[in-house]
Amino acid sequence: MITREANFRTGLGWAQQTLGRIAQARGAYAEAEAHLTAARETFAAIRSRYELGRTYLDLASLARLQGNREALVTNLRAAHDLFRTLRVEKYVRLAAHLARQFGVVLSGEPPA
Repeated sequence: MITREANFRTGLGWAQQTLGRIAQARGAYAEAEAHLTAARETFAAIRSRYELGRTYLDLASLARLQGNREALVTNLRAAHDLFRTLRVEKYVRLAAHLARQFGVVLSGEPPA
């Protein structure tokens, strides 16, 4: 990838994230997981916490489609906690909404 060669790691993370979303939309869940996991690792390494949180939400969505409850819970909680720390209310609400929809209890949230 050009972003890797240029050492533009944020761009690399965005490319990985986008490829994961495309693969998920095509139903290629293993490929989506590989790309989204790579995006998570890239964003974590460069401390891009906002994009890391968005990638956790993508991974939670994928886990739901795969029937992987443990990964769904783990990724939703990670996204919610991160967005609360960052004080990005739009995404705090989104993570809480998804948690309620999927029956996941988040830290600091009352059970539904």
